[in-house]
Amino acid sequence: MGAVDENPNMNKNGSCDSASFGSHDDSNHSSLPPSNHERRPLISFDDEDDDEEDERDYGALGSSFIDNNGSHHSTTTKKNKKKTTIMLDTSHHSLMSQSSNHSFRERFKEFRSMSRESITTSMRNLQSVIAQHTGSIGMLGSLSIAINNLTGPAMLSLPATFARAGIVPTTVTLIFVCILSALCSLHMANTISKVPLNAEFQQGVEFPEAFRTFWGSRWFVAANGLFFACITVLNVSSLVDNAQVLDTFLGHYNPWGGAWALALNGQQWTVAMVHWDPSICNDRILYEGGCIPFATPSLEQDDNRQTYLITVGYVVTAVLFLPLALMDLTENVQWQILGFFVLIVTSIQFIVTFAMSDLDASHLTWWGEHHEDLLGVVLFNFALVITVPAWLYEKEPHVDIPTVLHASTMISTLLYILIGILGCLAMPGVSDNFLESIMSGSLGSAMQIGASIFAFFIIGLNIPLYSILTRLSLMGGGNEARANSRYGNRLCSRPVANVLAVYLPFGLSWTMYQGSYVTLLLSWGGMIFTSLVAFLLPLALALYVVETNYEDCKGSVPVYPWNLSEYLSSKQSQVLALKVLLLVSFVAVAAAIMGNVLAEENGIHSNATHATTTTT
Repeated sequence: MGAVDENPNMNKNGSCDSASFGSHDDSNHSSLPPSNHERRPLISFDDEDDDEEDERDYGALGSSFIDNNGSHHSTTTKKNKKKTTIMLDTSHHSLMSQSSNHSFRERFKEFRSMSRESITTSMRNLQSVIAQHTGSIGMLGSLSIAINNLTGPAMLSLPATFARAGIVPTTVTLIFVCILSALCSLHMANTISKVPLNAEFQQGVEFPEAFRTFWGSRWFVAANGLFFACITVLNVSSLVDNAQVLDTFLGHYNPWGGAWALALNGQQWTVAMVHWDPSICNDRILYEGGCIPFATPSLEQDDNRQTYLITVGYVVTAVLFLPLALMDLTENVQWQILGFFVLIVTSIQFIVTFAMSDLDASHLTWWGEHHEDLLGVVLFNFALVITVPAWLYEKEPHVDIPTVLHASTMISTLLYILIGILGCLAMPGVSDNFLESIMSGSLGSAMQIGASIFAFFIIGLNIPLYSILTRLSLMGGGNEARANSRYGNRLCSRPVANVLAVYLPFGLSWTMYQGSYVTLLLSWGGMIFTSLVAFLLPLALALYVVETNYEDCKGSVPVYPWNLSEYLSSKQSQVLALKVLLLVSFVAVAAAIMGNVLAEENGIHSNATHATTTTT
C-alpha cells in the first residue's frame, strides 16, 4: 500500500494499549529523550481545578520519566494542563537521608488520599465519553439490513448479465465474490474490534476512523472521501432505478393516461412537458421488455445528451424517502425488516412466475459470449462492508457477527442466481433493469404490481439506509458523546452531514435519469469505489495490524468458519492468509477494470429497445 503515516496512536512496540492513544496531532507531543536513557514511569494525576473539557478528554494522556542521570522528563498532549507529579528519584548518585525519607512518606500519603478522588473522577469522565451503550438491533433486523443492502440496485442488472456472460461464468463469479465479500466484512469487523476500548463495539467506530487509528490522519481523510463516493454512487443508482419503475407503473395505471415529466434542454435553454403513453408499444416491444418510459434512443445524440428529465416518479420517490433518510439507524430498522419480508414474498413471486412462463433456452447459454463487464457488475452487488461499522455499534450483544454476514451473503447469492437465470429465460432482450421489462406488461399485471412493490420496498428503502450510513461516517459515528470529544473524529455537524448525505444525492440523481448514464455509473462505480472500500482497503488494513501489532491487538470477531480459525491462530498463518486474500482481490479488481474498458470500447452493454416519447 506504499508508505504509511507514522501512527501517533500506537507506542513504539506497536501496542494497542489505550494509554498510548492520545491526541492525533503529532505536533502536540514533546520530543523524547535519547534512547540510551532508562525510562522510569512516574505517578501523575490531574489537579482538581482542571476545566471541564480537559476532564472529559480521556484521550489527552501524558507520561513522565527520569533518566539514569537523575534528569526529569515529561511528555503530555496538553500543554496548558496542570499536573501534580510524585517523582521517585532512584539515581545511584545520591542517597536519601532520614529527613528525606520522612518527607517522601508524607508526600506519598498525600498522593494516596488525593489519588482515590482523582481516579474516581477520571473513571466517571471516561464513562461519560464511552457510555454503556447497548444496541437494539436484533438478529432479524441485522439480517434485514445486510440482505437489503446486498439486493440493491446492482441486482436489477443480473438477468441481462446472465444473458451476456452465460450460466457457468456468472454463477462461479457470484459464488467467488460472495465468499470474498464475507471474509472482507469479517476482517473489517475484527479490525474495528482492535481499536482500543472497542472490543465490545461500544465506541461507535466508523469506517474512516479505523484507518485513522492504525494508519494516521491522512488515511482518515482518504477513507472518508472513498466511503462517501462509494455510497453516493449506490444512492444515486437506487434513486434513478426506483424513479424509473414508478414512472412505468404510473404510465400503465395512471387514469389520466401515460406518464409525465418536465424536460430541461441545457443546450437550447428550453423547458417542455414530455408525455409517454404505453399504448405506443407494439406486441414485439412488449415481448422484448422494451416498453420503458422516457428512454432515449442513443446516448450519442447531442439533443438527448443535453436533455434532463424531472419525472413524476422521481418526485414521488423524493417525497416518500427523503424523510426516512433523516432518521437514525435504529429508527430506520423497522422499515428494513418490512423491506426484508417484502423481498422474500416478491422474490418467490418472481421465481414462480418466471418458471411457469414460456422459457426460451435460446436466450441463455452455458458459457456466454461477452464477459468483459462481468466482474465489475458482480463486485458492485457485494458492497456489504459499508453497513458493517454502523451496524456493529447498534446491534444487540447476543447477535453473532459471522452468522449474520455468512447468512446474508449466501441468501443474497442464491436469489441472484435464481432470479438471474429464470429472468433471462423468461424475458428475451431483458433490460439492464429487469424491473422495467416486467413493468412493460409482458408477464401480466400481477407481475407489474409485484415489480412496483419490489422497487418501492427494496430499492427504495436502500435510499435512506445509504444516506444514514454516510451521515454517521461524516459525524464520527453514533456515539455522539465520544464524537464530540477531542478523541472523536467528527468531520462536520449534523446539518452539514445531512446536506452531503441526503440532499446532495436527491438533488443530483435526476440529472442521471436516462438509463445509459446509470449503466456507466454501475459499472465504473463498482470497479473503483466499491472495489476499494469493500475489498482492498479492509484487507490491507487487517494485514497491517496483524503484521505490526499481532501480540497486542487481539480482535474479538472470529473471521474464518469451522475449524479454520484454530489452524490460522499463529501470526505467520494469519499474515499468509491475508496476503492471499489481498492478492486475489487485487487480481479480481484489475480484471474488472480491464474488462470494463474493453466493454466500453466494444459497446457490449446491453440496451433495451426503446419506445419513442412525444413532446407537447
